[in-house]
This record gives sequence, C-alpha cells and structure tokens, in this order.
Amino acid sequence: SRGEQIEKLESSKIELKFLTEERVKSDDLIKTLEEDRIRLQTQLDVVKRDLEERNRDLHKERMR
Repeated sequence: SRGEQIEKLESSKIELKFLTEERVKSDDLIKTLEEDRIRLQTQLDVVKRDLEERNRDLHKERMR
C-alpha cells in the first residue's frame, strides 16, 4: 500500500542520512590518521638524520 511505501521511503531516508554521517566521520578519521602518519614519519626522519650525524661525528673522533 501507499502508506507502507512511504514508511519504507522514510526508513530508507533515515538510513541514508545515518550512513552519510558515518561516511563523513570515517573520512575525517582517515584524514586525521594520515596527518598523524605524516607527522610521525617526519619526526622519524629527523631522528634518523640526527643519529647518522652523531655516528659520523663519533667515527671522526675515532679516526683521530
């Protein structure tokens, strides 16, 4: 019946709205995680460079 169709449509609209909101939350989370990954990678690169520099300095000291 028409009433049932309208009910199903309303239910579908609510579900679509919910799924859309969840999708947005998920996209935001992915964005945040990617930003965190980039930040951590940058920190790691800095630490690696620092260690390499220290190793070179130590090596120079030993060569003297």
